Amino acid sequence: LQNGFEHQIPIGFNQTILKYFQFSTSVNYTERWYFQHINERYARGSVPGRDSLVYDTIGGFKRAGEYNVGANISTKIYGTMSFKKGSIQAIRYVATPSIGVSFHPDFGDPSYGYYQTAVSDATVPYQVSSQRYSIFQNSVYGGPSAGKSAALTFSLNNSIEAKVRPKSTDTSTTAKKIKILEGFTVSTSYNFAADSLNLSPISFSGHTSLFKDKLNINFSGTFNPYTTLVRDSISNGQIYKYRIPINKFTWQNGKFPTLVQASLSASASLNPALFHPSVQPAAPGSTLQTANPDQAAKLALLNSDPSAYVDFNVPWNASINYSFSYSNNYTNTYVSNTVMLSGDVSVTKNWKVQYTTNYDLRKGQLSSATSFGIYRNLHCWDLSFQWLPFGYYKSYNVTLRVKAAILQDLK
Repeated sequence: LQNGFEHQIPIGFNQTILKYFQFSTSVNYTERWYFQHINERYARGSVPGRDSLVYDTIGGFKRAGEYNVGANISTKIYGTMSFKKGSIQAIRYVATPSIGVSFHPDFGDPSYGYYQTAVSDATVPYQVSSQRYSIFQNSVYGGPSAGKSAALTFSLNNSIEAKVRPKSTDTSTTAKKIKILEGFTVSTSYNFAADSLNLSPISFSGHTSLFKDKLNINFSGTFNPYTTLVRDSISNGQIYKYRIPINKFTWQNGKFPTLVQASLSASASLNPALFHPSVQPAAPGSTLQTANPDQAAKLALLNSDPSAYVDFNVPWNASINYSFSYSNNYTNTYVSNTVMLSGDVSVTKNWKVQYTTNYDLRKGQLSSATSFGIYRNLHCWDLSFQWLPFGYYKSYNVTLRVKAAILQDLK
């Protein structure tokens, strides 16, 4: 039986200084109380020459305190480029640099008593074994983290938007703003308390939307700024590769930091409203905060089981999602390149067909997650048929359920 209490005390302060800089500080303290902790020890096992690690649960009150402090300052830098000719009137660039400092003590220090080391007896033929562990491991709230950190953090967020002149046929004389790049962030940190590899991986992420928010694009990645060597090792007649990180920047060898992770995703949704837009103002009182009990119950049901909701008012709907991922751990490289297609078509007023499939562009084959569904609106009831035609999860099922939210357990 696990039990415990956790208390958190966050303290923050924000202030604008010199009109253009946002300054903030924070102090966070966490206190944990437990009525048991872990003790590890080595015992003679059944295998000769090898000790086994034994975990003992010891009762009694134990507390653990942990804190960290930080400060951050940021500002915004604007740049505008105007054009006298052409459809583009101006392009504005906004940069938001941010610099911060943070400190976290090493709570793995023996003086705190949160971490201990189990050491085996050194008797022939048993070898000496040791294991460092937290006495609060596997607890409800865990324990204080080990390792000292005194870091300087840096991030830079960028956005670009254009102002387009109105067309001659446009009755409005107001220029339109178009977002070219909604956000592109680069961040890293430098830990002065580390004995080596002080600079953390350089990460970047960004997102934007095109064609009046019809196509959403997200991307991210991570660069390793340090040199990493790959060596071969022979074990049981087989060759294995392993990596050795070197405390030397890649640019010192005239090389760019190594891309170790990258991802790109794009999504778009198509439906009749996209081609024939109509303005439908929201009815008063239709917000989530002012929803009546019946509406709130339906929203809760939809959140818990989205597949239970089928909108027969939409004639057809299609969603296309593209996903690309890349990872490189120096010994192996993994690439994923997939397209997901899903949607539904209303055959009649009360019949709808749904489909979902994934296509692996690298392997050139459909995913086993391909499925088809048929729905029938029976006034107060919903009848559905789900079919997975192939793959490990090949199956089908028929479900008859009540529409009323209060009777959803009746199936």
